[in-house]
Amino acid sequence: MAEVNFTNSDGSAVWIHNGNPPGHWNFDLSGRVVGFFTELSAPMAITTNLIPIGNPTICCCSTNVIPNTSGGLDTVVTCLTNQPQLTNVEVLRLTNAVNFIGKASLNLSDFTKSRLTLLGTTPAGKATFSGVIPIELPDVSGTWFGIMRRQGLPYNEFFTLSNSSPFYDMDGEGPGYLFQGVMLVVRQKKFGYVVDVQDPPFPTEEHILRIRAVTGPVDLQHGKISGHGVQGDSATPTRISYKANLIPPTTE
Repeated sequence: MAEVNFTNSDGSAVWIHNGNPPGHWNFDLSGRVVGFFTELSAPMAITTNLIPIGNPTICCCSTNVIPNTSGGLDTVVTCLTNQPQLTNVEVLRLTNAVNFIGKASLNLSDFTKSRLTLLGTTPAGKATFSGVIPIELPDVSGTWFGIMRRQGLPYNEFFTLSNSSPFYDMDGEGPGYLFQGVMLVVRQKKFGYVVDVQDPPFPTEEHILRIRAVTGPVDLQHGKISGHGVQGDSATPTRISYKANLIPPTTE
């Protein structure tokens, strides 16, 4: 979402700074794929400040007659002054700049066998991205039962995958918390998901306490996933393992 800027009828305005930095790619002189993108975290905090704008207006005057100390009467005129304000809303996030260079291998006889390999450089080190042309995969939408293991303890969870391959909306719950995010399933028999884990009260963003990211193999035929990942905030991430299976629909 880009910057949001709107003005109210009284002349005040709101400017929400919540834009997502774009990515860009092209080819260099050697025919390599080059470009960048920005990793963007979920909102960590929201700050606001007010700046007076425009000229104040006077309205709603009233006249009252009150006794003075000399025994006479004074006429007092009271008016309301409206000062338009610009409200700046800053959504604070963690960002990582990722630059990449790579090669696209095109297979003209079978386009689905074409490949893209990128070498990315990030503040955390180097990373390799490998991709193939997506194809239609079995639908794994439905209700799932999962077990997250964290610091030796199991946490039973239920979640729902909706929409269609390769991206699924993921909504679930565990003991005392909810989570929501996106799961990606690819033809390399791999999955990955990232969710915001929230404690009550729901669903305001300031109550997002931690983020979970998990990757691993997927069994599309039997509806099973297993993998490892991390959960926590930027200061206290902990490693977790995860297993889940698709619950068969009930039959009457």
